[in-house]
Amino acid sequence: MLLNQLKYFLLDWKPDILALQETHLNPGDRLKFPNYSSYRTDRLTHRGGGTAILIRNSIDHHPTPIASTTYENTTIEIHLLDSTPITISSIYRPPHGSISTLELNNIFNSNSKCITVDDFNAKHRAWSSGTWNSNGTIIHDYICHNNLILLAPCEPTHFPNHSNNPSTLDFGILKNFSSVDANSINALSSDHNPVSFEIDINVNLPAISKIIKTTNWNKFKQIMRTSLPGNPNIQNIKDFDEAIAKLNSAILTAINLASRSKLINAEVNRAIRRYIDNPKPSSNIKLTSPQEILSFLKKINPRKAIGPDGIPNKALQQIPTDAITFITKIFNKCLLCNYFPTIWKTTHVLMFPKPGQNHKLPGNYRPISLLSNIGKIFEKTILSRLKE
Repeated sequence: MLLNQLKYFLLDWKPDILALQETHLNPGDRLKFPNYSSYRTDRLTHRGGGTAILIRNSIDHHPTPIASTTYENTTIEIHLLDSTPITISSIYRPPHGSISTLELNNIFNSNSKCITVDDFNAKHRAWSSGTWNSNGTIIHDYICHNNLILLAPCEPTHFPNHSNNPSTLDFGILKNFSSVDANSINALSSDHNPVSFEIDINVNLPAISKIIKTTNWNKFKQIMRTSLPGNPNIQNIKDFDEAIAKLNSAILTAINLASRSKLINAEVNRAIRRYIDNPKPSSNIKLTSPQEILSFLKKINPRKAIGPDGIPNKALQQIPTDAITFITKIFNKCLLCNYFPTIWKTTHVLMFPKPGQNHKLPGNYRPISLLSNIGKIFEKTILSRLKE
């Protein structure tokens, strides 16, 4: 019955990729649909479980089986034009037992870009209301420590047949992607709602993007209060990049969990990277303070465009005290070491056509560069010292 519903679901929603958990398939059962290739991992020991992936035949891909004992998975690798390979994994973990983070590393270390779509039976207040469990803590800490992005719908995804306590068990974990949107869909007769994910895959030559996003800023602040320590440990250049990555990841995850967004188009970007290898410490520089950073944040325009790190000014104006302290520590270490982090020198270049010109000629486009909004606050900090 569910397989027949799935057939019409594919016709209605036309997903590029469909990840399935708890397929309950036996080796002799058929899982085949027009225009899709199917890959599956059936549970052979006893009834239940199982995972699968359906992918459009037009997408270049191949299966990449990954062994695991603490969860079930079906994993493939896709190849898009002018893009690095992307690992796609459908994961299911039964309600009992603990998740091995070492086994998660087998997936997230397989490529520089990864997308997992998961039913870990893991609950945590970062993505699900109500109670939490130990595997929720494991997954939450793993996402934070590895600078991954959690993409979960605002609505519940699991509606138990014998309980009135819905929860969110189905979500995505992204590595090196800008996430767009996740929605719980009221479809199929399962006790789990399907979840629709829209993800910007950042191919080399996409069109100009426009995203309409609505964020619950009270929810954003509530999530941020538990996401960051106030005092990051920064001892060397590598620590700068890790601290900034952790800050970006925490803010982006909080935005994703507190937002509803709609993608209008895709995105043009061009990255420029420069490195400073041997910064020299300085003891004569005037350090910044949370109060100074707050004064800059109050003056920024919340409607300004977003840079390549995906963090809007509106979010920076809503971050709690611990996050301000976290940013202050990063800024002060940068000032002491005469160091401007590479990630804040990376820009998105958007190309806008000049009116009345031949749009087939590259010279008839006007470039606009978008930098990190956090990096711009650091620039204001430096400028205020140059003016003294």
